[in-house]
Amino acid sequence: MKAVLGLLLLLLCSAANADISFAQLAQLSVSAQSLEGEFTQQKYLKVVDASLQSSGRFQYRRGEFIRWQILKPIESEILITPSAIEDGRGAGLPGANSQLPKQLSAQMGEIFFSLLSANWDSLEKYFALSGGVSGQQWHAILKPLQVSTAQVFSRIELKGSSWISEIILHQPNGDITTIHLDNLS
Repeated sequence: MKAVLGLLLLLLCSAANADISFAQLAQLSVSAQSLEGEFTQQKYLKVVDASLQSSGRFQYRRGEFIRWQILKPIESEILITPSAIEDGRGAGLPGANSQLPKQLSAQMGEIFFSLLSANWDSLEKYFALSGGVSGQQWHAILKPLQVSTAQVFSRIELKGSSWISEIILHQPNGDITTIHLDNLS
């Protein structure tokens, strides 16, 4: 009897953490037309073996913009549109538009828009998916399918329920950005 219960428990645990599909993520998450909230962000820089922390607010409007307002430690703003990544004054960001071809910059804009709007169909064009579901909580690992995407991300990890609550961006150079989204509305 104990062996049967143990086997049943093992099967339930493995089913709860079974691989997830983009279709399942679409059923579990809300695809927002607009979204606002707060974020905390930690950027690990491998070359100097140090982490930088920031926090602020963001606004998202599907198909229009993502406004990323860093409030601490130094105020700044980034505006991501489907075709560009700019600072709050409308200038291209050093290290973004200046080094990324326009097509890749637009692709990164589409990926960020897709992450915040839970547009899994769009993300499926760029990434292979693995992960699992436990109740209403899910986690996903996105691995690039295209060389151009792999030049920016080696993988993206996501956690959430109705909304994405955590995004971890792994870059090929070893840098890691962890973003926690809170107070979403």
